[in-house]
This record gives sequence, C-alpha cells and structure tokens, in this order.
Amino acid sequence: MFVSAVVVALAAAAGSAVAAPAAPARGAAAPGPLRHLGTVDLRQLAGAPTPQHQAQAVLSPYELGGVEIPKSPFGGRPDVVPNPAPIPVTADPLTNLAGFDGISHRDQRLADNGNQQSLEPPDQGLCVGSGHVIEAVNTALTIRAADSFAVEVPTIALSTFFGLPHAVNRQTHPITVGPFLSDPRCYFDVQTQRFYVTVLEIDRDPATGALGTHAATLLAVSQTSDPTGAWGLFAIDATDDGSNGTPVHANCPCFGDQPVIGADANGFYFSTNEYSLHPFGTFFDGAQIYALSKRGLAAAALSPSSALPALVHLEAGNLGMSFPPVEGIPAAIASVQPARTPPGAAYARDAEYLLSSFDVNVNKSDKRLALWALTNTHTLDTPAPALRLTAKILGVEPYAGGPPAGTPVVQRPGPRPLGDALGEPLPTVNADDDRMQAPTYVNGLLYAALSTGIGAANNVTRTGIAWFVLAPYTVTGQVGGVVANQGYAAAPDTTSLMYPAVGMNRSGRGVIALSLTGPSDYPSFGYLPFSAGGPLGTVHVVRPGVAPEDGFTCYVNEGFGPPCRWGDYSAAESDEAGNLWMAGEDIPGPRTVLANWGTFVARLGRGLTAP
Repeated sequence: MFVSAVVVALAAAAGSAVAAPAAPARGAAAPGPLRHLGTVDLRQLAGAPTPQHQAQAVLSPYELGGVEIPKSPFGGRPDVVPNPAPIPVTADPLTNLAGFDGISHRDQRLADNGNQQSLEPPDQGLCVGSGHVIEAVNTALTIRAADSFAVEVPTIALSTFFGLPHAVNRQTHPITVGPFLSDPRCYFDVQTQRFYVTVLEIDRDPATGALGTHAATLLAVSQTSDPTGAWGLFAIDATDDGSNGTPVHANCPCFGDQPVIGADANGFYFSTNEYSLHPFGTFFDGAQIYALSKRGLAAAALSPSSALPALVHLEAGNLGMSFPPVEGIPAAIASVQPARTPPGAAYARDAEYLLSSFDVNVNKSDKRLALWALTNTHTLDTPAPALRLTAKILGVEPYAGGPPAGTPVVQRPGPRPLGDALGEPLPTVNADDDRMQAPTYVNGLLYAALSTGIGAANNVTRTGIAWFVLAPYTVTGQVGGVVANQGYAAAPDTTSLMYPAVGMNRSGRGVIALSLTGPSDYPSFGYLPFSAGGPLGTVHVVRPGVAPEDGFTCYVNEGFGPPCRWGDYSAAESDEAGNLWMAGEDIPGPRTVLANWGTFVARLGRGLTAP
C-alpha cells in the first residue's frame, strides 16, 4: 500500500505560532508548516529561583486544565481473551540496579514558580546519552548526570524551555493562561550527538482559557552533545486546515495528539493522532507521520538564520480497510510508532520501521499488527526527499481491551487525604488501552509490546502484556515481515501489569518497563528482563508505591472519574555503554493537594547475568 506525501522544502526562516516573551529571541513570521522559533540556553534558565510549596485550598478556574482526549471505555464481551500462566513478582530488584526519584506531580506543578497546572497522568519522556539523563514529564523537564545522578538542570517548565507564556500566570489579576502543552518525548541520537525533545502544543485564549484554532508539535534540538547548554527551537504546524502551507484535512483545524518519535540512520520521525479542535476531539482524521533529516535539524538548530531541512508529512490513512465507527469517531489507524535503534547497533538499511496495533475498542479483540516502512530515507538529506511508505498486516497472538467498566483495575486501600476530604470511596484506576508502545530495532529484529486484557473463559479480570519480536524487511521498497517470537506476561491472581515499554541494548538484551497495581499492591513501577527469547525470570518491582492513587482525576466531585487516569506510557532506553535505563509512574509519598503521582528513573548495568 502506498501513501501520498506532502513534501515542503523551506529556505531559512524564523517565526512563531504562539505569543512569546522577550527571550528567547524571535524572528519575523514566515509561511510554512516548519518554523524556526529561536534558541534557548539552559545554563541561563537553570539559575531561576526554586519555588516553594504552595497551598492550593482555593483553586483558579484554570487549575484543572487538562484537555487530553479521554480513553475510550472498553465495552462488550471480547472475542478472545488470553489467559497465560502467571510470572512471579518479586520486590527485590537485581543488585546492579540504581536509580533516583524522577519528576513528581509536586515538581511539575510548582515549576516556573508555581505558574503551572495540575495534570495527570504523567506522560513520560526519557532519553540518555553523552553522560546525561533527560526526563520530561507532562509540562516539566530536568537533566541529571548519568554517572552520579547529580542534578545538572533543576526542574523547569516546558513553557519556559520553549519560550512560551506561563501555563497559568498567577501574578496577573485576573490570571491569564498560555498555550496548552502535553505528551513530551525525548531521544538522543548517537550519530549526530544531539538530543531531541518534542511536545504537543495548542493555543489558548489568554483571558478565557478557551482552545484556539492553531496547534503544533514543538521540537527542540540541542546544539551540541551537552543538553545543559544551547538548543534550537522549532514548531511543526499540526492545524492542517490549509494555513501556513499545511494540507487541508476534513474536520480541521486539528491538533496532533500524543506525538511519538523515532529515528534511523538518516531521519528523525514523529507520528501524531489528528483530532479536531472544534468541536474538541469529536473527529479523528487518523495518524500523521512526519520526517526530517537528522543532520539538517542539527545544522538548523545552531541559529535561527540557518536553513531549515525539508519536512515530509504523510497521512497513514486506514490501510484501505473499513471499520465501524466508535463513539462517532471513524476507526482509522492510530499511534503509528516509529522505531528507535540503540547506540552501537546497526540501523535498518535506508529504512525506518514503524508499528501499530488495531483498536480493540472497535473490535473487542484483535489478532493483527500493522508493520510499516519508510524507505529511501537517505533522500531526506536532499532538497526534495522521495520517501515511500508501505504497510503489511501481520497475524499475531490475540490481544484484548482492558477491564470493562464493571471490572476495573483495583488498587490496595490506604491513606487518601483528597478522597477522604471529598467523601468518596477508594477509586479504581483505568486500564491501559491497546496502543502499541515505542518499538526498538536491533540486530534485524523489531521488539514491541502493548497491554492486553487477561482472564479465564474470555472474561477480562486484569491487564497484562502482549510482547512481540518481529523480523521486518524491505524488498524493492515494499515492507514485509514475519513473527519471530511472541508471548504474554501476566502477574498472579488479580494484579495488573500495565503500560509496557521495551528497551533493548545493542547486544539484544533488554527490559520491559511497566506499571503494576492490584488489591495487595499500591501503584508501583517495575520491569521484566527480556530478550529475543522472551521474558527472563520474574517481574521486579523497582520501587513499591506507598499509597493509593489519590489524584483529582479519581473523583466525581472534581469533575472526573473514577477510574483514575493512571499512566499513558512508560519509557525504556539504552545508553552507549549498553546500560538499560527505564522510567515510569508510582506513588512515592510527597504530593500536592490535588495529586500524589511520582516517577522513578532506574539504570540497570550491562554486566548483569539476566537479561
């Protein structure tokens, strides 16, 4: 199957899609979907004062400003529900594991001197390279030294990083708001020795907070291998209503939900799920895939006067298949995940592989994956790239939606100050949907995982993990592939494993980072050792949670759940030495009034016996 591409070759230009403060400097507006926003030096931002804890007894009307697309509830009896033998769970991580507390809700909310919103769940962005660890969560970012874990850049707001107005300016009367940001991702490219950070952006009316008619994917590229220094800033227009040289799509202006990123030897890629802005999220136009030259971005990051690389925008479409609509949204391909290759491993030859699953909210369960390939990626370094996108449907083991509304994921009872104050019972947490998580390409194999419902007699009682090892290939520009291995990972009894992320090193050894909860477990973060042969040993709980999830999305009186919004995705990466890094969500203790989630970042040494 072939998908048409919109290719835009742009000369040097600078501009901004959103209002911005004086720093970083901006150039004059210029047409085109790819824009240069200027530069920023984190050494200057790192000196900003650290905010103190703020009481939140009186909330502004913009305090609970999340505008994420809600997950579709799983309904109806699935056709097939896997029921694998359980894997033991241990609270003892391997001896050569070390880590640190990552960004918590308290950190994120109080960044930028408290001019932030309360958001949950934590959207995890993690990348490691050249001796540095970057963690971006929701609307905040921090950098640490990879060897000592010492803080190199304290937690800063992503709005500050990208030179945008405060998310919520609490110094104005009445308060004003800036653009909405969400779903950060991070990647270190060993070839160009550059870091890449992306985040979704939607304009908002400063006075009312109403969503505007413009959206973008913001991209930051470090100017050197040191991410604590200078970065080049870019915006890729996601509105797709014909403005700024974008294509004209039905139901737009739109925004690109949940940008996911990857790279091969030639290009940097990201994919979004395109939803309408007005009315918000009502219409879904399918996955959008974007490609840019890595070397072109690295050069353009040095100065706003540098030439911009060509931008390739492809519409993934629906693979020519017809599915019934769900909740008024036509079923189409979503969350087409680009692959990453760990440092030191060989890239696929002139190709970037991508992977996506099928929506079990439509079909209850499914037995297919969509394998994609972008070929001719070497042409990204030319003024007129000639990429070719093809797809192949592979038959795989069945995977099902998470527990339906009548059988949600439970959590262990414990202290809940917010829930007690609201007079509401212990909430459940929402199960993961079936979106494919970031695949990893190493030694000719593509590793990936997604969440699946688990239970006997086709009755979903908890969630587990479906994992896949694929052998992709391209012949005359057409993608193909076979399933080299596949299987499941499920915990005993009623414990749920959720939000898997596969990370592999150049030797083909890795982990599946995951979230865990159940009637005897507070929400916790853990991992499963993994290789091409499948899981190795037991599920290791890196840090057990200390209390139930007790955030504002759990409760009716706050205008949300139950269930609580728990997780969107975890993260797992390898560094140049082959160490495995992972990050995910748990409940660590410190909190604000409105939420108590936290994250943990762990490093697993490459010298271990397993994996």
